[in-house]
Amino acid sequence: MELIPLASESLGVRSLALAVRHKGYTLILDPGAALAPRRGGYPPHSLEVQALAERWEAIREVLAEAQAIVLTHYHHDHWNPQAIELFFGKKLFLKDPRSKINRNQAIRGEELLLQLAGKAEITLADGGHYRAGPFRLTFSPPLPHGADRKGRTVLSVIVEGGGHRLLFSSDVEGFPWPVHLKFALESGADLIVADGAATYLGRPLPKENLLTLLRALRPKLFLIEHHLLRDPNWRTQTRKIEEEARRIGTFFGCYADYLGVPERLLEAQRKTLFSTG
Repeated sequence: MELIPLASESLGVRSLALAVRHKGYTLILDPGAALAPRRGGYPPHSLEVQALAERWEAIREVLAEAQAIVLTHYHHDHWNPQAIELFFGKKLFLKDPRSKINRNQAIRGEELLLQLAGKAEITLADGGHYRAGPFRLTFSPPLPHGADRKGRTVLSVIVEGGGHRLLFSSDVEGFPWPVHLKFALESGADLIVADGAATYLGRPLPKENLLTLLRALRPKLFLIEHHLLRDPNWRTQTRKIEEEARRIGTFFGCYADYLGVPERLLEAQRKTLFSTG
């Protein structure tokens, strides 16, 4: 199983886009990217705009070849409503917009279903088990969007293939609730890609839950991304987790670390970017 990180905060944009490839079959998860409209009173810097163009082109190229797509929820940093034609002819696994979802996401999901009617193979995936080419997919039931109690929900998904089991947990913000952790622990994953908490908004990172998951599964790879990397001090937040990962032989880091490139926390650096020109 080949993992291909496509876009994320460590690559300069808001995203968790990831492609998975095996035996010539490509599955893409949450193929979107966006920029924060305001951060610290500032609009996106030109470097962020450039990064968004670069990351979207990378996503578009993989979407063109992908046979299957997973959308874990309908926030626009996870799919692009202006490029629906890229979904045509694909197999799509979607969060059910009619079940356990807040109003705004339900509206977006229903609109997408109307646009795709007769143009793609649609599966409403909540809590189900499916095949996509050489991959076996297992979806969680709707999970809270992080510590949110406002009805916003997301799906996590386990992707099995090539002797590996990947847990992709989008927008869980570090597995804060028992329902998050239960699905993750039962996944048996040896590869983990997960969203970390929005510490830049003052939300705590559930370090003990992350350590529990790390010690229980002892994965080969644990990539943490997205909300957490809007905090320029995210490595301080995860120091204890990184130390434990090193002790048990797990590669721990962000998409940029996995790709071997410098991280570009452009949103977190927006104020500095504007002040330095």
